[in-house]
Amino acid sequence: MTTATTTTEPRTAPKASDEPENWQDQWFTMMKRIEQPVVSTTTRMATRLADVMSERPAFMASMPRVKPAMHDLVDAGLKFRERLVDEQARFARSMMNALDPMVGKLDVVHPSNPSDRAAAPTHGPAARAARERHLAAKRPARQAA
Repeated sequence: MTTATTTTEPRTAPKASDEPENWQDQWFTMMKRIEQPVVSTTTRMATRLADVMSERPAFMASMPRVKPAMHDLVDAGLKFRERLVDEQARFARSMMNALDPMVGKLDVVHPSNPSDRAAAPTHGPAARAARERHLAAKRPARQAA
């Protein structure tokens, strides 16, 4: 019978920037590939529809024009997007700064020491037994009558 030996090697944490860059790069590459065909198809379809559409009727003369309103709407949406992203970035940085004291402690690795109270179990049967032993050691010994 052979026994398998396992070696415990320290795990290396994946770099936070490796994976996201990969999918982000793939997403932007895909968007670049489809952008021109989408714009070309939209232009072609809009030109065909413009050929068969009637012009604006007289009763709509007092209503706002579509083209400037459409551009204003897109510009307003893009400004809102910029503000939203900036605000979310500010909030995320604030949260990371708020978490710094805790995260700093998580990055420090101390060798485990069995006698260290922090290494002792805090829940379950082993912890209960340890508490009972501790309390029993503190009690004065009962004398037999």
